[in-house]
Amino acid sequence: MLSDITEDTILLKESIQVFEKDLETFTIDKYPSEYALTQQKIGSAYLELSYVLSIESNTKRAIEAFEKALEIYTIDKYPLDYAETMNNLGNAYMNISIALVLGKQDNIARAKKSYEEALKIRTIDKYPIKYAVTMNNLGTAYLRLSSFRDKESNIIRAIEAFEKSLKIRTIDKYPLDYANTMNNLSSAYLDLSVIRDKESNLTKIIRVYGETLKIYTIDKYPTQYAMTVYHLGLTFWKLAKERDKKLNCMRADIAFLNALKILTSKNFPGYNNTIKGAREDLKEFWSKS
Repeated sequence: MLSDITEDTILLKESIQVFEKDLETFTIDKYPSEYALTQQKIGSAYLELSYVLSIESNTKRAIEAFEKALEIYTIDKYPLDYAETMNNLGNAYMNISIALVLGKQDNIARAKKSYEEALKIRTIDKYPIKYAVTMNNLGTAYLRLSSFRDKESNIIRAIEAFEKSLKIRTIDKYPLDYANTMNNLSSAYLDLSVIRDKESNLTKIIRVYGETLKIYTIDKYPTQYAMTVYHLGLTFWKLAKERDKKLNCMRADIAFLNALKILTSKNFPGYNNTIKGAREDLKEFWSKS
């Protein structure tokens, strides 16, 4: 795995060098469209590089490149390129919000604004697939923004965005994208359950996980399956504190046991210990009438 990351890193760095060399020819004055495309490529390469190396510095370089591309890629003259770059810029702002100790809220807000700009072009009628991608991204931005301000309203906006994305990301046409957005939706319902309607929202999470597990089967996606059933178990445990204590504790324990089939002490010692500890705590909770 380390060798793969190293190889990818080298390839990305080499690509950036080539693109930056191209800018010696493709100047903004003589070749504006080629300049913008090259800056977009540089931005995308730096963003990919940031996922494996120097997240803060490489993401900052990505943002700079995307902003330079947007000097040419205006919404009027290059609407599709504008939307693509805005979506990428949003991803970069979301990424750097993870790296920085200060300015998290501001960067998430910038990401949200970038996604909203992209959606001016990426409409559900004209570009449904890209619409679904950006709408999912927007939902994630709203959900993360809810940790800093307007908690309830931003969670609700996140849920609305995920549901809009799911109009396109259906289980039949885009199963993995469907599962991804459903997982995001479950996170939003979990956050909302802390604020209000706990039992109702926990029930919704269980339904969402049930849908996700139609894709994340133990045979095809064992790790995703295990993580999903583990969180399903935690949700059943939370619901047991609201109603049907015995039944939901049993369901929680079954889910934990299913997760342990994949998250073994050999391959996933950390998760294995966590789930075993959760089972012990669950048994203690169960025993107290």
